[in-house]
Amino acid sequence: MRSTILIVLCLVVLGIILPVCVFGQTAKPPKRVSDIAPLERIVNKDTNLTSNRIDIVAMESFSWTRTIGGFAMLFRESDSAKENFAFIPKSLRFRDLLDSIIAAEPRYQWKEKDGIIDLIPKENYPLLEANVARFFLRNATKEEMINGLQSTPEFLSATLKSGVQKNLVVSFDGICTETPQKNTINMSNATVQEILNEIVRLNGLSVWRYREYLVANDRTTRRFYSLDFIVNHGADCSSL
Repeated sequence: MRSTILIVLCLVVLGIILPVCVFGQTAKPPKRVSDIAPLERIVNKDTNLTSNRIDIVAMESFSWTRTIGGFAMLFRESDSAKENFAFIPKSLRFRDLLDSIIAAEPRYQWKEKDGIIDLIPKENYPLLEANVARFFLRNATKEEMINGLQSTPEFLSATLKSGVQKNLVVSFDGICTETPQKNTINMSNATVQEILNEIVRLNGLSVWRYREYLVANDRTTRRFYSLDFIVNHGADCSSL
């Protein structure tokens, strides 16, 4: 009788221990987004791929996958010009979503370097390729950095050469905070685009956006540019 009780107790203990051991061997903790390569991250299945707006699809995808980078919109005749595209990615991987944008609008290209992804026109804007001899700001928010970049002699010279004027309506839409992140940036002989990528790399939360478009009135038609963030988490509330 005693041996029978011991056998039953052993079986009960084994019934508890074995599943725990097996589960411990096979179960894997879910990966954090930051542990997954940016191009392999999964975009939101509810992303509106029928919105016909590349900027909206790009914004939603960058934001959902928490990927940093940049987006330069193709030149538009006006800031409100409509687009008409259909996006059919092979899967919900960010890489496939980007490829579907290129398939819909072949004038775009995407590039990845060190985890930073840029979606830009194949014929890139000269202003983004302008070289800046030195750009240094200490303890600055990303808004202060992007404004400081536009004040450099090289940037101002490039705008004159390109015949574009700054859009005086400043827009830094985003989720703002009273205590914005501050960093120090120090770059030499870098293009405007490289500096913008470094700004978002330091911040780790945002995606820059560059646009050019025409504004017409009764007498003249002028070409404007706008430089802000299409994804802007942790924005500086004082700049909004």
